[in-house]
Amino acid sequence: MMKKLRKKFSDNIFNVIIGGVFAIVGLFVLLFPDTSLMTVCYILGTACLIGGIIRTVRYVKDKKESAPNIIDIISGIVLLAVAFMLLLHPKFLMSVLPFIIGISVVVYAVSTFFSGKGCLFSKIFAGIIAIYGISLVLNPFKGATSITSMVGFGLLVFGIVKIVSEIIIHKNKPQLPEDIDGDGYIEVDFKDI
Repeated sequence: MMKKLRKKFSDNIFNVIIGGVFAIVGLFVLLFPDTSLMTVCYILGTACLIGGIIRTVRYVKDKKESAPNIIDIISGIVLLAVAFMLLLHPKFLMSVLPFIIGISVVVYAVSTFFSGKGCLFSKIFAGIIAIYGISLVLNPFKGATSITSMVGFGLLVFGIVKIVSEIIIHKNKPQLPEDIDGDGYIEVDFKDI
């Protein structure tokens, strides 16, 4: 789909469209973080379900025809289990994931703080990260919402920056005559004599 869009539009317009999509998705995620998390859980769950079914069917098909690949059935079962968890209990996963991230952040911050390397700024930054990690551990569901909001804000800013940079680049780009390509070479027609 991206290749078809790129062929249809110039690079500049294509990049503005991509920036717009990022900005719209970022705004949606920023305004509706809980709905966005649920949507991501359902999309990932559906993808895992399809992948698990394909792997399991491939294993059964290979078992009838030749030697089956044991990795197919193991990965198929794991994908199906993840799919059912994501589709049937998305709120549980939404509360567990920030807890795991919080523990990881606290461990990283403590190891950074007590390592002999780094300046005062890195120690202060490690302390701030540790506080954020502890808040994720203590209140994982609210932490999931805040992480989602930060992702939404990042996507929104990225989209806006991409649009503005493309407009500025296009505005400042020198217009070349029609017979000169983007690399500065003159296009010529060759004739056999």
